[in-house]
Amino acid sequence: MRGNANETLYLRSKDPSAHTDQLVIYCMTDDVDKAGGVDVHTKTLVASIVAGDEYVTRSFKATKNGQEELRDWLLENDCHRVLFEATGVYWYQLYLVLYQALEVVVANPWHIKNIHGIKTDKRDSQWLAKVCQQKLADPSRVFTGWYYEYRELSRHREALVKTRTTLKNRVHRRLELCNIKLGQVFTDCFGKKGRHILEDLLKGKPLEEIIEDKKLKLSKAKKESLREAVADMLDPLSIRTIEYHLKMIDDLDEEIRVIEAEMARKGREKKELLDILAGIPGVGRIGAHTILAEIGRVEDFETGEQLASYFGLAPRIYQSGEKNLTGHITKHGSPHMRWILVQIAHTLGRMKDNNLSRFYNRLRERKSPGVAAVATARKLLCIIHHLLVNKEPYMEEDGKKKRIRRLPTIELPQDLEHALQVVVQAGYVVKPKGRTT
Repeated sequence: MRGNANETLYLRSKDPSAHTDQLVIYCMTDDVDKAGGVDVHTKTLVASIVAGDEYVTRSFKATKNGQEELRDWLLENDCHRVLFEATGVYWYQLYLVLYQALEVVVANPWHIKNIHGIKTDKRDSQWLAKVCQQKLADPSRVFTGWYYEYRELSRHREALVKTRTTLKNRVHRRLELCNIKLGQVFTDCFGKKGRHILEDLLKGKPLEEIIEDKKLKLSKAKKESLREAVADMLDPLSIRTIEYHLKMIDDLDEEIRVIEAEMARKGREKKELLDILAGIPGVGRIGAHTILAEIGRVEDFETGEQLASYFGLAPRIYQSGEKNLTGHITKHGSPHMRWILVQIAHTLGRMKDNNLSRFYNRLRERKSPGVAAVATARKLLCIIHHLLVNKEPYMEEDGKKKRIRRLPTIELPQDLEHALQVVVQAGYVVKPKGRTT
């Protein structure tokens, strides 16, 4: 693809202030500076260098040696600025090889999408080089060092938790197939009592022997419920399947504990920030680790609105003439952050006596739980930005002005008649002892 000095360049750009994606049209001007673009794939790296309107393109293997050859080739051609897209995880090792020797721009593919009809690897790399030459792409945030390791630990724990949940659901499925409904008796079938009963069922013990086990300490109501819930015994296939799943669940529990311990060890460097996050209603210690790991350097964001837009919690905006329409949230950015914030929002909905829970419940009265949770998540993220930037603990907005209800203090009267008058004036009804009417 050849470029001309007056060629029109179309580029998808993101407007942070409007929280929306729009098509911006640029007119290219003469620029003799060299720039490079790399089209990153699993097995190959297609790189192009542009100087004026001339292009040089070459392919490399996507191995460590190939990445180093690409770096040397760029330096030999006096190219010190290069751009490539953040596609999957293939770009990260290339970034580590290049960023110490070159000015590297890692861009969101959505923001620099090529809208030309013909698509080849060569044309894509030349397009990226042109975008880099004109400095039209905003660099994405790249996590390295401590921030990268911390976020990877958090995401690894999340993946393990989701895998464990899948296994637990499979156990529930096998129990349902055998007409055993422990979920109707216990809130958590994998808690202490539920697990004890499940293991006894796997051993083939009679139901009455399990119910009368003194270790369980079941109430009469629980015993009757358990008799109704366990109508049949487990078949051999279900026993073998459940035993296998339980073993995997135990292994995952141990691995999750190890990951959480490692996260706690690494989190000591940011103890002050973690304490601030853990002080927010609905945010536990694991939630604080997850939020901090996904945000990274909070100083990269000037306002809470920018942080909410970065994580895809800002609405889409469509403006035409005098019409200004807002749609659903963009869902750009980390889905891990949106997941944990929505979970916290639902937790706030079950809480009382704090501003965030009241905000959720006000929306819940006229909106769906999902809409209320997303709105609460966005509000929570803006609050988190303010707290972390200013390094101050969470306090209710009306904390200093909030009226605290206390029991009235009444001076003890000198005689019984005066005491009765005070009690009656306070709104109480005085009746003689023993009378019910």
